Amino acid sequence: MKQISYNGEMFITGTETSDALVLFVTHAMPMETPVAIEVPVLEPNNEIALHTLVLSASTQLHVTETEVVASENELEQFPIPLLLTVGIKDVQPLSAADVASMDDSVGLDLDFGRNA
Repeated sequence: MKQISYNGEMFITGTETSDALVLFVTHAMPMETPVAIEVPVLEPNNEIALHTLVLSASTQLHVTETEVVASENELEQFPIPLLLTVGIKDVQPLSAADVASMDDSVGLDLDFGRNA
């Protein structure tokens, strides 16, 4: 189990979950738009609740080990959240031949303020 500091708030979640969040923020987020991630969190009353975190390139997470002892089924209680990125679809550059073959004519007859 690990404790995470996020936007000044502290919460406890599973080790695999916290490791996945750190990996996601440090490797997938720098060039993407913010995303909302639901994370299972151990509440003070020992219940597990989902918290929504908004992660972006500027997200700062501080992760530390905690004294809370994980149960044998930690991964079942604290599953790794679905970590999707939102971004631009793969864009392929056009070759000179592709550009030359495009019809860029505009079929409009514009009157540029001249009297007809």
